[in-house]
Amino acid sequence: MKTAIEDAQVTKGPAGTVEGNGHVTVEATGVSPEVLEFLASASADEIPVNPSHEASTTVSRRSLLGSLRDKIAGHAETGRGNPTAPQARRFLLWLGAIVVIFNCIFAFWVIARPANGGRIIGGADVLEAAGPLLGALVYFAMSRRLKDRTGSALHKTWDLHAWSPTFLALGAVWYAVGQLIWSYYELVIHQAPFPSLADAGYLAAYPFLFLGILFLPVRRTSGAARARVLLDGIVIMAAVVTFSWYFVLGPTLLQGGEADFSKLVGTAYPLCDLGLVFCLLLLAGQSGSSHLRRAIWTLSLGLLAVVCADIVFDYKNLHGTYETGGLSDLGWPLGFMLICLGALAARVDGARQVATARESTGGTEDISPRSPLPAWYSLAPYALVPLVGGLMVYVGHVGGNPAVDPGVYIGGAVLIGLVLV
Repeated sequence: MKTAIEDAQVTKGPAGTVEGNGHVTVEATGVSPEVLEFLASASADEIPVNPSHEASTTVSRRSLLGSLRDKIAGHAETGRGNPTAPQARRFLLWLGAIVVIFNCIFAFWVIARPANGGRIIGGADVLEAAGPLLGALVYFAMSRRLKDRTGSALHKTWDLHAWSPTFLALGAVWYAVGQLIWSYYELVIHQAPFPSLADAGYLAAYPFLFLGILFLPVRRTSGAARARVLLDGIVIMAAVVTFSWYFVLGPTLLQGGEADFSKLVGTAYPLCDLGLVFCLLLLAGQSGSSHLRRAIWTLSLGLLAVVCADIVFDYKNLHGTYETGGLSDLGWPLGFMLICLGALAARVDGARQVATARESTGGTEDISPRSPLPAWYSLAPYALVPLVGGLMVYVGHVGGNPAVDPGVYIGGAVLIGLVLV
């Protein structure tokens, strides 16, 4: 930018310039018309002056030059971090359309079963890997285009909040890696070893999902609100752990004939699912962040689909009834592709919020309105009490595994105690 300034008031000049009573000319190459409009509307009274010139009716050449440079730099930085709404909406719609079309194809494949059993299994294996990988690749491609068009403000190398969407997409990549390895075992060498390298890929996805959720740039809440969310979350987790212990976690730990390492890997899956449930509760507690609401809801649906698919798999695998190509397999590609869509929404909306905050407050604080917690979140702990109570009655009358049943009573007692608190 080339600048020539004398003492004067700022007015708009020809295209690409800002003039002041014939004395100020700012040639702003590459500066948007909005910035020029801002500079044209700024008067000398709006420009901070050096204390030594407070009594003067004019602004010094140095003060005016510095102020103009600061304002142009600030607006340029804001513009880099704020992708245009039509462009961002178009990117999100593209990825959303890919998610819908791909999973409709997968649902048709496993429901209509247009081929014989072996081809159904092979197609399901390939599609389960292709979906999350496709979602992650589209996320990275669109994120790169957003970065190229909006500048470097979207990504700060050491800002974990800025890396949160990327962590979520990497979780989908690692799941796809595990599924590709499993497809090789099942389709090429016709073996199903457990544990295997495929489990390493599957389990590696969870830490990235946890990091992505924990570092989402959500709104800050008061201490009382955080305490309420934490207490309600603990109550819900107590109920979830009780059910998981009876149906999946306990039987997995106590089943005989398995090596210790196999039990350890088998137990890691339901434990990671419990971690995802906790992430769902965190997202629900932050759903009042208006600038990330669509990202939070999309991520919640994705995590819920993954958790449901994992639970069905764990239960069927525990009882030896799982087969590749069932309808429950749809939960994995659908869930991880929704997670990639939510990651892209978080990337776009987070950048827009940062730009809005800088323009409005000069900082990066979340200025979105604080919405109250959803009603179901406050009622969920009380709704789970009769469910856990029914499980305790069932275990008492029917019986079952003497090693597992005590965990149900302990979980029920803890839940009731927390609700009474």
